[in-house]
Amino acid sequence: MRRTRLGIEPTEVRSGWVGAQLTAHFLDSLLRTPAGDSRLLRNFEFLGAAIIGEPSFVAAHTAARAAAAGKLLDAIGEFEDSQVALRLLRSCAGHARLTHSVRCNPPLAQQAALVDFDLAVRSCFSSFSGIHLDETQWTQAGRSFAQAGLGLRSVSRDAASAYLASVGATSSHAAALDPGYVDTALGTHCPVQEALAAFNSSLAIPLTADQVLSKRQHELTQLLDKHSWEQQLAAAPPVFQATLRSEAEPGARAFLATIPSGRTRMEPAAFCAELRHRLGVPDSATDAWCPKCDGVLHSHSYHAATCCAGGERTLRHHAVRDLLCTWTTRAGFQPVDEHHLSGRRPADLFVSSYLGSPTAFRFGFHSPTAAGDPRYGVAASVGRGDCLCGDENGASPDC
Repeated sequence: MRRTRLGIEPTEVRSGWVGAQLTAHFLDSLLRTPAGDSRLLRNFEFLGAAIIGEPSFVAAHTAARAAAAGKLLDAIGEFEDSQVALRLLRSCAGHARLTHSVRCNPPLAQQAALVDFDLAVRSCFSSFSGIHLDETQWTQAGRSFAQAGLGLRSVSRDAASAYLASVGATSSHAAALDPGYVDTALGTHCPVQEALAAFNSSLAIPLTADQVLSKRQHELTQLLDKHSWEQQLAAAPPVFQATLRSEAEPGARAFLATIPSGRTRMEPAAFCAELRHRLGVPDSATDAWCPKCDGVLHSHSYHAATCCAGGERTLRHHAVRDLLCTWTTRAGFQPVDEHHLSGRRPADLFVSSYLGSPTAFRFGFHSPTAAGDPRYGVAASVGRGDCLCGDENGASPDC
């Protein structure tokens, strides 16, 4: 901490001692109790944050806040509706419970308490979803939707960026209140250096103190997410790379952001199946044979999404067609579904005027894990034993 305008050095304030600088500005009755003890306090809470605290006090303060949030985590873990539970965990029971602590205090002193809280969040997720993630999968779950995550941010991982962003954003205001607060050398102070070292340990290219202190917390956490995303992509096999890139698309992540009510509510089993697919959690220990078409039923259920037998592929096609028909009807296009055009394949949807001319729409669905899909970087050829059964409109050439 820096010397204040009154010339007080906070590290010298201790029980039974009153600085001589204060006696020139305040009545002795304000500084001492009738028994002569100092009224100056250390290790206290103000507006929910630990103030002028020893590291042990900061750690205990954060641990107490984490323990108080534990009751909410336990309650959410008992939810039967995993879609509602995940939304509550992400929005108000996880990272948000300790954001104030990590922005107000250096991360090193409270790191142990933050790690314990992250473990409690992870346990809560496993309780309501029945999905038990390894370290790579849990790191992925902690990223944003745009990097195929679930938005369950790790408070211990984000603590350094939160503290640095807070110091940088408030320095000018602190200087306006106290001319003795020097913000030109913030990067040289020990807490800032420690937080900077922790932050840079999660980046490929370290940043300087001036660069970090000039950014907002969202910008810093985006850098962490980007590095984690690139690391996972580099280490993943081609098929899972395709899954990751597909899950990062806006349409693939919309089900996580929607309000689980009415038509946007998913059955818990279906929702958890989507989570497993998104995070690369296998549905079985080994591959098997599909009971419908005798194809290879992959342990990650890639085949189940594209199997041509059983009628589910046709049902999905018709559901999307009917949804688009409803939307275009509301927009006043007066569509006709399954309209047969002379000498051509039937249209899934036909409108008499779209951008000034009659237009027929046909919908096709392609699996990102299909062999040779250039959009997601899957290998051009796949061995017969690893066949993923192509796209929705036909099997892979290697089947």
